[in-house]
Amino acid sequence: MSDKDEASESRDPGLEALFRRTHAGRSDEAFVAATMRRVEAAKLRRRLGRRLVEAGALIAVVATSPWLIDASVKLSSLLDTGLTIVSGWLATPAGMALAVAIVAAALAFRPLLNRLAPRPPAPGPGNPDPD
Repeated sequence: MSDKDEASESRDPGLEALFRRTHAGRSDEAFVAATMRRVEAAKLRRRLGRRLVEAGALIAVVATSPWLIDASVKLSSLLDTGLTIVSGWLATPAGMALAVAIVAAALAFRPLLNRLAPRPPAPGPGNPDPD
């Protein structure tokens, strides 16, 4: 069978008739121009929407900045207090021994955790190489 025969066999007569009725009386250039106008309008709407979301996010950050600054100061003081307590505890012999035991356990279980971790899918026909 030739390519022309295969193409004519795969066509849907109802779909072709619908296409002819829908585009009857329109030249190809008018159809392409109208389609391009619709595509450009859709792109413009997406671009405008993206800009509005970005502007809204910026306004939200500016509006909430006093609370964000207060929260960061409180978090910093809590972190400072916590690190002071931990460093004081690590200065004791028992604290240092426990810290060494925790690090040794983490290093010992690391290969086990790596084996249990999910693997990314191997590159193939359905999964192209990410690089």
